[in-house]
Amino acid sequence: MSVTLPPLHITCDFDSGNIVVLDASEPSQVRLAIRPDTRSDHFQWFHFKASGLTPGHTHRFTLENAGQSSYNQAWDGYQAVASYDQQNWFRVPTQFDGKALHFQLDAREQQAWFAYFEPYSRARHNQLIERAVSLPGVELLATGR
Repeated sequence: MSVTLPPLHITCDFDSGNIVVLDASEPSQVRLAIRPDTRSDHFQWFHFKASGLTPGHTHRFTLENAGQSSYNQAWDGYQAVASYDQQNWFRVPTQFDGKALHFQLDAREQQAWFAYFEPYSRARHNQLIERAVSLPGVELLATGR
């Protein structure tokens, strides 16, 4: 008996987000591509959010152009990272077949973020600066002014 899963919504419209959706019509097998860096042919980084996951089901994602990425040898032995809250990141089963990178998540929540490695967001950077300047003897200086 096959189960029809609701559609997934894939987005990268956030700090460090980067992905191209090729086909998300089949929620258990989503086809994606890594978008090249701005004004460059280089590409390696991916970061996206998948909403509409079905807890208890396996969702598979394929980065179809991974074999053409700038450092495609880096995919051998690599494991993508995922997070349900953008704070706690974990590795997910990943396989590189020489052309595409395949990874999967046995969903526990209805949304998850995926990335090449744990992102260091601007918000996290700002929190670090705030903590640092609250310490005695620390001040924030702007260079180049």
